[in-house]
Amino acid sequence: MAGGKAQITFLTAARDAGLTHSGKKQCFLVQGDDRVGAARDILKRLAEVNVNGVASSGVSASGGTYGLVLFVKHADLAAAAKAVGV
Repeated sequence: MAGGKAQITFLTAARDAGLTHSGKKQCFLVQGDDRVGAARDILKRLAEVNVNGVASSGVSASGGTYGLVLFVKHADLAAAAKAVGV
């Protein structure tokens, strides 16, 4: 699909179903070598600066890497970025 087309289709379907959009969300994509505790280390860095994760989803790849999508509250974006090294 063309960029944004799926999102527009989703928003139209949500609106037609009477759902409301909660607004723009921002997240971090954290990637690295997969190992036991990799996600824990990132979450610990956030905890050390008093930032709570709102939601996260992670995946491990067969090549020995991982990815973690991490959402935080908008007010915590700057502190979270600094904590994860962005």
